[in-house]
Amino acid sequence: MSKKSTNKKGFIIGSIIGAVVGAASALLLTPKSGKELRENFNDQAGKVKEKTSKITSEAYEKGVQFISLAKEKSQNIQQKIQEQSEGLVKKIKERSNENEISEKENPSDSADTELDDEQSQKTENLTDTSQVSDEELQSENNKETKS
Repeated sequence: MSKKSTNKKGFIIGSIIGAVVGAASALLLTPKSGKELRENFNDQAGKVKEKTSKITSEAYEKGVQFISLAKEKSQNIQQKIQEQSEGLVKKIKERSNENEISEKENPSDSADTELDDEQSQKTENLTDTSQVSDEELQSENNKETKS
């Protein structure tokens, strides 16, 4: 709670307690008969009861208003978030569709690069194999010549 609402609450409670103590002391210190004193005391107690019930009902009404306002605001926020997320999803889908279309129209460099890599690897393997074969042939020729 904010400091102002705490101060207001304390002031209201202090006022109620002050009113009760003041009324009770006024009733007890005035020179009246027992019957009159009881009547005045009951009247003052009734007034205090009315005031407290009025304050309670006002607090309840403000609480209900606050709850309805909070619900309304949270629903608005939830709706805005949902709209924004739907917009983001739509944009992402559009961009992915655009990428798919561009890949279909113009094959991507990555696919070309992969094919080039595969071809160069096969060429290297063949070259390695041919080098080994050439070396083996030379070594065999050398052996034959020596014998």
